Amino acid sequence: MTRSPSSHALALDPKLNEACKTFLAPTPTATSSTSPNSPASAPAKANSAFTIENGATRVVPGSHKWEPGRQPELHEIAYAEMEAGSVLVYTGSVIHGGGRNETDTNREGLLLHNTLNWLRQEENQYLTCPPHIAQHFTPELRDLLGYPSSYGMGFFSTPFPPGEGAELVSPEALFRRPAPHWPGLGSQPTARQYASADSGPSS
Repeated sequence: MTRSPSSHALALDPKLNEACKTFLAPTPTATSSTSPNSPASAPAKANSAFTIENGATRVVPGSHKWEPGRQPELHEIAYAEMEAGSVLVYTGSVIHGGGRNETDTNREGLLLHNTLNWLRQEENQYLTCPPHIAQHFTPELRDLLGYPSSYGMGFFSTPFPPGEGAELVSPEALFRRPAPHWPGLGSQPTARQYASADSGPSS
């Protein structure tokens, strides 16, 4: 999201997000990658044409219901051939993978992963998109990156003695005003900055 602002539109696409929410909502607990209830879905957008010749993504429909260890037959493998701008949505528990590119041009695509908000992310978005960058994103995009705390998880406390900073604060508090930089990524925020971040916007 930091390096490709053009990816924001795909991440915020209402139809894709509704499909992901519908798929993920019934999943009550974390499951293994071979489970039919795998808590992940992945929209893949073709930035260039996907063909069998250039290694179009291969998927095995129904494989999320197979017993562990079963391998697909050739006739069970489908090829996601599609024009540039098309989107393939699949669950992470379906057998999938890229094919061999036998052409002299690159096949380019954009892949996003959606998972339940209480599971560990595949990419650490808080380092990829730290607060001083995420403050420029829309609230909806920050939500998708995992910034809001939920189910009692995701809060933070400032690295100062008790009473000199904020305690058990949702990261959303950082975006009520220009976000302070984390240590190592900019200037060291003061206790006053942290505390004021949780107090809401000033008049």
